[in-house]
Amino acid sequence: MKIFAIGDLHLSNGTKPMDVFGEEWHNHDSKIAANWDRVVGPEDTVLIAGDTSWALRLSEAIPDFEWIAARPGRKILAKGNHCYFWGTRRKMMEALSPLGIETLNADCIMVGGIAVAATRGWITPGDPRFDPEKDEAVYQRELQRLERALAKVPEDAEQIIAMIHFPPYANQGEETGFVELLIENGVDIVVYGHLHGRYLQNALTGIHWNMRFYCVSADYINFTPVQIL
Repeated sequence: MKIFAIGDLHLSNGTKPMDVFGEEWHNHDSKIAANWDRVVGPEDTVLIAGDTSWALRLSEAIPDFEWIAARPGRKILAKGNHCYFWGTRRKMMEALSPLGIETLNADCIMVGGIAVAATRGWITPGDPRFDPEKDEAVYQRELQRLERALAKVPEDAEQIIAMIHFPPYANQGEETGFVELLIENGVDIVVYGHLHGRYLQNALTGIHWNMRFYCVSADYINFTPVQIL
């Protein structure tokens, strides 16, 4: 069994062409499908790090979830800032469980002996775009959600993966409250997305704070799920 990750699928069932954001996004869903089907096996797991669908309502997102369900592997879905469709845990389970898709928000799930803890995250105080009046309360709430997710990791977990849609570090790689929690809880691997275009120059990958970081924004990884374990 292998564990893959990809984020920012930005599916729209053909209603919101993504190539307005760059030529590389032309027919991006077809690229992802071909690459996913090529590298992922039915026994593997794919972590989806948020911003999955542009749909505003859960019912409108079902065609995109059916597209995901048609791909091989176990799928574990986290929340992103554009996941406007995201409802209560019960509503998400009712809609996605029949499709074999699991959702993870401020919670932990096991993949074999590997613990996966997830939350959406948020823009951090070290970012120049951070507005204390608008962002501080959300940032603190997401810190609590990450703490809650990591508290559910079993003591016998072989490794810990943290899946956070937003980069958990500040704009230039500075430490944040998210990073402090990741360090305190012995996280081994950090998976995040959210970054696109010129902001990808700030993507941290490789070893930082004794953890391995993966930026899995779809356009950053050439629309191909990347193997992390």
